[in-house]
Amino acid sequence: MSALGAYPDEDARERELDALCAQAGGALVTLGTSVAGRPIRGARVPSTTPGAPRVLVNANIHGPEHVGSRTAMAVLRALGEKRPGERAQELRRAAEVVVVPCVNVDGFARTVASGGRGTLKELRCNEHGVDLNRNFPPPTVGDQGSFWGLVGRRDLVIAGSSDPARATWRGPAPLSEPEAKALYDFALGERFHAAVSLHSFMGTFIPPCVRTAEEARGYRRLVAAARRAQRRRYLRLQWGFFDLFTGELEDFLHHETGTWAVTLECFTLWQTFAQHLRAPTLFARFNPIDPTPVVDNDAPAVIAFLLAALALPHPRRSG
Repeated sequence: MSALGAYPDEDARERELDALCAQAGGALVTLGTSVAGRPIRGARVPSTTPGAPRVLVNANIHGPEHVGSRTAMAVLRALGEKRPGERAQELRRAAEVVVVPCVNVDGFARTVASGGRGTLKELRCNEHGVDLNRNFPPPTVGDQGSFWGLVGRRDLVIAGSSDPARATWRGPAPLSEPEAKALYDFALGERFHAAVSLHSFMGTFIPPCVRTAEEARGYRRLVAAARRAQRRRYLRLQWGFFDLFTGELEDFLHHETGTWAVTLECFTLWQTFAQHLRAPTLFARFNPIDPTPVVDNDAPAVIAFLLAALALPHPRRSG
């Protein structure tokens, strides 16, 4: 274990990925490399049904959000346990599952090396200081039919900033960063039917920005299925008319690859402030001291979302 207590360092994370992939009978995949040259790896777990669609679980696109990575690993572990009647085995029958437990491998390593100490800008971003979850190209559908289409686009810092000093800096151009480009190219090639991106620490489900009632209803249905799998049920944040495109992964996946995609923010605001009224490090604000209860709460929700999505045709998929 690393200086971050119950959380592994990067070498232990990669060894765990190797072991769990082998246990599940999967194959390791490398999406690309980071700015610093670290490989971005995942596990491809085959379906027991020939020709099954593909789904994606990814995590740690932001450096300090390690509880998301632990949740992704728990999903991979469940796929390899092969317990009859378990929903993970139902998922294996329904889909080929790709699990990428850490997208921002440089941010992860920087967080470990610093003992979780640093500013949000220092730990969240990649080596170029870019927020990778703001570096995807906005969907071609644009902001028509929205509040922002009426009043004009504004540079909202919390949503994505054009200022390189900000923790939400979008970068000099969409896909300027090799980590985002690797995931973008991978998703275009795979055409996942559904995807869950794991973050922390808001304790919410965040669907992409959608413009039609059909799409909004679809996400309400899918998130409801995920919430039923949780003991501590998270809220759904869906802004509708007031939402905008900010270069986030789920927007790209939904609109450009026909993927039912959601962000799951593990670990609630209440839990983090109950744990530390004043957190000793940034890492301690984003992650529970013991990740097990949060992981046990959220991994079943990931599986439930994917299963529900597999039963629902995507409105933007054209065959």
